[in-house]
Amino acid sequence: MDRPVVGRGAPADGVAAWRALVAGRWSLVDHFDHDGRRFLVARRNDPRVRAPVALTLRERQVAGYACLGHSNKLIAYELGLSPTTIATHLERAARKLGVASRPELIRACAELVVETSVAPPPAAE
Repeated sequence: MDRPVVGRGAPADGVAAWRALVAGRWSLVDHFDHDGRRFLVARRNDPRVRAPVALTLRERQVAGYACLGHSNKLIAYELGLSPTTIATHLERAARKLGVASRPELIRACAELVVETSVAPPPAAE
């Protein structure tokens, strides 16, 4: 397991670690203070989609919301996009996964997550 350590003397490393956390490459698991220091416990997020499929981040987000049963209108509201843009992302994701309908897309995404998961999902706060 990679354990990046960022001290006070490396502000650029701290910014890079924070950007990786915000970009979703790491999930914050816990934080605690000890002896006047703050410690963050994070876990690396492994890719959940096989490389040949190459869904974009936005396509994965939209497909993920669709897998949760959200309508295009609700997904659009949550992501700040138009319903037409959501439909376009779903169509592109379906084409890349070789499926023709929304239920098939949801099944394909669920199978990809099951096949490629190597770590349990992060605990909800």
